[in-house]
Amino acid sequence: MGNWVGTKRHGSGKFTWKNGDVYDGKFEEDKRLGRGKMTFKETGDVYEGEWREDKMNGDGKYTWADES
Repeated sequence: MGNWVGTKRHGSGKFTWKNGDVYDGKFEEDKRLGRGKMTFKETGDVYEGEWREDKMNGDGKYTWADES
């Protein structure tokens, strides 16, 4: 779900991987870029913050699901 340019994700959108991980945020040229939220299904961990070249980069907050 989201915006596409040709066959690549581009702009705002939400993507769910086969393993259940979910990213909701910005894409450019099929890579995560800018602000976004990644939820890891297996662990329940969440990263919300900046992305660059499809990797967590810059300001952000990582929350472990098992944190007390």
